[in-house]
Amino acid sequence: MIDLNDISKIYLYPGSTDMRLGITGLRKKLLISRSLEVNTLYIFCGCSKNQIKILHIDYGSIWLYQNKL
Repeated sequence: MIDLNDISKIYLYPGSTDMRLGITGLRKKLLISRSLEVNTLYIFCGCSKNQIKILHIDYGSIWLYQNKL
């Protein structure tokens, strides 16, 4: 579960995202060539605006949350 007290930054990705992408595909979409920032959320929205995916960068791990609204 995401503890919002520990989150330092939240990025909302503009435009629509293919919701079939997993962690690797979403990282490529972000074009993250630099190191990932710890305690950061990256939020993606689907084409029909009824799904979201959140990449949560934590110490030593990357979490993927998905929700259909």
